[in-house]
Amino acid sequence: MNRIRIDNFAASKTLPQDDDWLFSQRAFYAEFEPSPRDDKVVDHLYVMKDCGIMTADRCAFASPFIEIAFSFREPLEENRGSARIVVIQPAFGHRRKSRTFHGWVFGLKMHPSACHLPSTETSPFTNCQERLAQEIRKGPSPDHILRALDGFCRDLASRPHVHSSGMTQYLEGPRADVTRLAAVSGQSSRTLQRRIKASTGLSPKRFLAVGRFRHAVQEISASNASLSAVAGDLGFADQAHLTREFRRHAGLTPGAFQRAWGGSRGQTVRFVQDAQAPTRLRMAVWAQD
Repeated sequence: MNRIRIDNFAASKTLPQDDDWLFSQRAFYAEFEPSPRDDKVVDHLYVMKDCGIMTADRCAFASPFIEIAFSFREPLEENRGSARIVVIQPAFGHRRKSRTFHGWVFGLKMHPSACHLPSTETSPFTNCQERLAQEIRKGPSPDHILRALDGFCRDLASRPHVHSSGMTQYLEGPRADVTRLAAVSGQSSRTLQRRIKASTGLSPKRFLAVGRFRHAVQEISASNASLSAVAGDLGFADQAHLTREFRRHAGLTPGAFQRAWGGSRGQTVRFVQDAQAPTRLRMAVWAQD
């Protein structure tokens, strides 16, 4: 998850029933539910439109996911090098970006225990990149973008490299434990440690720490729970332990993060998913005019 400056952000829970309003904003970040067909491999799809606001502090959070990003810097027509495909492996600790971003980013975040990706030069990647570029030139709409990303997921799933290993539910819970997974799967802890390292690029201890940090971000940004309660719910030794780990992975304390996202300056807006609802929107933040 990217850290977002929210000084100029605000949100309302009274929103239109479709997602077109969001794409008309000058800067936003939004997460969408994957297709039910893909949810064992894909945690969420996302779209970001930016004019330097969303990426103003150039800082990105630690993440337990494999991220596939199709980025298109403006102006797309004048600079053919502006379109890129990036695969980012799970990351421990926060990191700085080289500069702010102007343009569009479309992507998905995948469970690392569930996939082994082919080269970005293969047809699923190149075909999706071209389709997304065409949508930008026409003026992207939520339906068309989600169809393109769903098609990309479908193309990936047809490759033998991408599969569900059954490990994700144990590795990515707030109290995930390698010993428990070893007992359930009938494999030794040492074997599982090798598999986790091969799948994620991180040691089991580091990968589980990043996963727990992700749950802390969700709890702190989406609720009014006290930090001590969040620490207890997620298995941290105490609030001081939560603070140390949060600062390591986000570059700021959980208290500062909670004040920013829960105060008058802005907030994370999360949407309860309804099978009858026309939208797949899970979360959105956008710039206030």
